[in-house]
Amino acid sequence: MKPLATFLVTVILGSVVGVAAAYIQYAPANHVYGFSKPDALSREADSGVAPIGPASAGVNPTGRPRVEVLDENTFDFGVMSRNERRSHEFHIRNAGDAPLTVAFVDKSCQCTDVEISQTELAPNETSVITLTWQPSTFKLDFHQTARFRTNDPGRIELDLTVKGRVQQVVQTNPRNVQFGTVLSGQSAEKSLEIFFYREAGLAVDHVELNDDASSAYLTTRIEPLSEEEIKAEVGAIGGQRIVVSLTGGLPVGRLRQHLRVHLSDPELGAVEVPIDGDIVGNLQILGGGFNKDSGIWDLGRLSGDQPHVKKLFIIPHGAAADAPIEMKVVKIDPDNVLSAEIQPPTTNTSRYTLSLRVQPIDRLVNRLGSQQGDMAEIVIETTSPEAPIIHIPVAFVIESHIDAPNSEEE
Repeated sequence: MKPLATFLVTVILGSVVGVAAAYIQYAPANHVYGFSKPDALSREADSGVAPIGPASAGVNPTGRPRVEVLDENTFDFGVMSRNERRSHEFHIRNAGDAPLTVAFVDKSCQCTDVEISQTELAPNETSVITLTWQPSTFKLDFHQTARFRTNDPGRIELDLTVKGRVQQVVQTNPRNVQFGTVLSGQSAEKSLEIFFYREAGLAVDHVELNDDASSAYLTTRIEPLSEEEIKAEVGAIGGQRIVVSLTGGLPVGRLRQHLRVHLSDPELGAVEVPIDGDIVGNLQILGGGFNKDSGIWDLGRLSGDQPHVKKLFIIPHGAAADAPIEMKVVKIDPDNVLSAEIQPPTTNTSRYTLSLRVQPIDRLVNRLGSQQGDMAEIVIETTSPEAPIIHIPVAFVIESHIDAPNSEEE
């Protein structure tokens, strides 16, 4: 009996080993996904998508659907710029002999849009899946994946991926041109560098100034950057320098201009670069409420039940700063409400201080420069040949602390 028992055990073990070997040889390979299968399946269940399988898809038991990606599963966009929107079409085909069903399950980022032209494919039919992505941040390397569920028993999950690098196409350094304080009549020059990161051969085609008022006093020129300067900027493949020159004669006030840089690739649009500066005379006026553009000293609304003291500072520049200047207030209007005096510079500063005192008053005073009242005025006489007279318009309203029905205006 022992030889017979040994023979039976050997036969049983051989059968088990044979079945196991056959399963290992013909079982579908395990795929590695960017998402976990349980998570994807649970999202599919939560979204109400019906499970896809041979029974639900009406597959002929003797046939089998087979999903085939006609190109690669991954597409490389290359270098993209931030907020640039790009799309790629993946073409899939039913290479089997039974109907194929494809359903979108999940995506790795909500910033990726997914469109599928056809979810049910007969044998040899093709569907187009479009992935559209618009990066919102700069990132050297990115990849975004969309997952689909199919009724192909050999590929129940299908991942399609787009990837690339997100870099700036164009950048200026600095982002704006700051002239700072420039004495009227003097010239100044500033420059900025413009770097190109994506397109070889990209260059500045031409530049233009937007504000006609100051354009006559500004000139520009374009210069190449050296190879060393371009290499010092990480990721840059080209670059140029734009020099902005300010000629003398620009009126006193705030310089506000925009430089529009047009590139050799019109599809990239123009690059806007602000230009700012303060053009001052030989005697510059600074202080709270003083508008450098209009030259008006705006005191705002004041209460009439107490005095108010306001100050401006007059700073000599250029030739006016080389020798002491005498200043005095020669006119003030209204003189029954306002009084003013000028203190000369101290040892620690070169500025003159204009102190304005607003007297308490029990009636309304409107000096806003409207129909209700002209602006007030301070006139200063100086020994500076460049500015012998300084006119300072003053705007204010004094609100009476007494409700007087017959209030008068000064």
